[in-house]
Amino acid sequence: MSELLAPAGNLDSFFAAVNNGADAVYLGLKSFSARQGADNFDREQLVRLIGEAKLRGVKVYVALNTIVKEAERASFFASAAEAWHAGADALILQDVFLGKAMKDADPRLVLHLSTQAGVNNVAGAEAAKEFGFDRVILSRETALEEIAEIAKILPTEVFVQGALCTAFSGQCYLSGFAGGNSGNRGRCKQPCRKRYRLSGGGEEREGYLISLADLSVGHKIDRLIEAGVTSFKIEGRMRRPEYVAAACRYYRALLDGRDGVADLSALKRAYNRGDYTEGYAFGQKTGLLSTRVQNHIGEEVGRIDRISGNLITVRGYQNPEIGDGFKILRKGAEIGGAEAVRAGGAVAIRLIGNAAAQRGDSVRITTDVRLNRTLAEAKQTVPVTVEARLIGGEKGSLQASCRGVKAERTFDVGVARTAPLDPPTVVEILGKTGTLPFTPTIFVETEHAFLPRSVLNAERRALYESLAEALIGEPRPLQAVQPAEPVVAKRLGGKVAVIASRFPHADGIDVAVFAPDDYRDEGAREAYFAVVPAGKRYLYLPPFFNNRDLAVLQDAVRGFDGVYTETAAGYSFAAENGKQVFTGTGMHVLNRTDVAFAAARGAFAYSKEGTLKEVAEGGGDGYYTVGGSVKLMDLVHCPFGGQCSGCRRGRVFRLTDEEGRTFLLRRVSLSSCRFELYDARPLACDFEGNRLYNAVLHPFSIVGKSAAALRAMLPDATTGHAFKGVL
Repeated sequence: MSELLAPAGNLDSFFAAVNNGADAVYLGLKSFSARQGADNFDREQLVRLIGEAKLRGVKVYVALNTIVKEAERASFFASAAEAWHAGADALILQDVFLGKAMKDADPRLVLHLSTQAGVNNVAGAEAAKEFGFDRVILSRETALEEIAEIAKILPTEVFVQGALCTAFSGQCYLSGFAGGNSGNRGRCKQPCRKRYRLSGGGEEREGYLISLADLSVGHKIDRLIEAGVTSFKIEGRMRRPEYVAAACRYYRALLDGRDGVADLSALKRAYNRGDYTEGYAFGQKTGLLSTRVQNHIGEEVGRIDRISGNLITVRGYQNPEIGDGFKILRKGAEIGGAEAVRAGGAVAIRLIGNAAAQRGDSVRITTDVRLNRTLAEAKQTVPVTVEARLIGGEKGSLQASCRGVKAERTFDVGVARTAPLDPPTVVEILGKTGTLPFTPTIFVETEHAFLPRSVLNAERRALYESLAEALIGEPRPLQAVQPAEPVVAKRLGGKVAVIASRFPHADGIDVAVFAPDDYRDEGAREAYFAVVPAGKRYLYLPPFFNNRDLAVLQDAVRGFDGVYTETAAGYSFAAENGKQVFTGTGMHVLNRTDVAFAAARGAFAYSKEGTLKEVAEGGGDGYYTVGGSVKLMDLVHCPFGGQCSGCRRGRVFRLTDEEGRTFLLRRVSLSSCRFELYDARPLACDFEGNRLYNAVLHPFSIVGKSAAALRAMLPDATTGHAFKGVL
């Protein structure tokens, strides 16, 4: 059976989901949730919510999907135990190492691997299974053919509706480096949704250049069903309950075989960024970006026919309701807004502020009061079968059943001398369910029965309460999720690792990570081999690689000792190709459990978002990034909208935001183009341990330099998160 999975950022959104067709909901606690901007839930709220869900046969998945610092590790395990004890059907984690430790400690735990782990291929799915996960939530960039392959390995969860992140899942540092609010900690400030200016290679353009439209696969959900997808996920824990309700209605209709036309209209009115895209799964390469307008643009209801003062008439649109809100667009760009107000004896649409509207402009409804009222009033109840046997002089019984669960009440029934209890009266009494969401179908057998109305009411209440308790079930025993304390090595230090596209030498370098501009460039590879001796050779494995890229990488990795990986997919890739592993910064090693697992597989680097103090608390003999380029994003989509003429003259481009901050955009080629976004400011700090330098976009002469020497070379250098960590 296909599962429709909905977001619940607060209690209202939870009820919006369950009342509009969701089979399961996912939500976060107050801590360790990748959506800290949502209301989220404390323990008491979680227990209540899970009870409400179990009554309705709805599953609840609790997200603990942020990176975890050593100082938080005990609290993380306590939160996991709390959620599991409350009755969660699964826990969603980003950290594969913590997941492995938890599963080893308690195999009964059901674990789903978050999209933040960046699984988009078979190698990633195999790693997820090895680490003990029961389901994988695929990255939004996963192609349909690879979804089908992964579904044969373990159950899959795929996004069908909602926001598309600019960066590849789990590999975004832009918000953290721009202001300390890390997306990997659930505090993303969405700087990708801002305006940027792009320059380089003869190209100049401005707009929302790295902001993607919302995903909406619509009727193509049938192809995902054919591919074997288990769960269809709606994104939006920080969106309004009306959006959750509308999205659930639309996909419930599609999964149930209805056309969903009216429901799609309602969904657009609830939330629509960029008029939707079918996304990566179906090979869409253009139309992914929403460069001219941001946020919610609703649904077009018509065009301006007449303007009288600040009132407008919209051709073909009638009956607005007071409180309706509108956006006005011209050639795809937002001109202003309008609202429905009372004007004289009628309701009219009035321009807001100094909106410079013109005849012919598009008017789009973004708040539909009538629709919101309809969505809020939706109630989905639970069908219950009730059988009443009331025979005078015998034991009477009431039985209620729902989804195979039964409850029963027995009691004495007197013999009626006059006016015996009749079936309509019994049905009327048993039809009352109080606050419980039951809709009973009642079967009555009665003969010469006498039973006071008050007694039957009391038995009815007790029956439904017993059924509700049985549906909710007994709480799980409170048991700590406490993996064995990891053993980590002492810091030895003294080693140097370098990531670069060109190596003029390998002197003083212990690990030389080759990150080519083009993975098919045999000449660049041979030049690398000529300089770097065996034993030091590592190939940089991109966080995202598909089946076509896999062939390129398998050819490219020949002659290397190992791979540097940003995701767990690298472990499977390395094993299959007989290579060693260097666990990269993208695996977010920040606590002792992470350190122990990563070190057992080879060399490792600490997260770029860890301070010197935090990595010291995590322990181990890892590498810390001390100099050079700081990669902030991996982009799978093309920022030029697939127009190759825009970037043919150069490999590095410059992005400047509204505050004047500059970023560098590097083009990389595998089977097709990818882009990497870097902070234009180089990194310069000291670390009393193994040091990692990134010389992809900076002179190779930075390698081995102290922080003072780096700052002398690069005056605009920053210390990154060495001293000031992320929230």
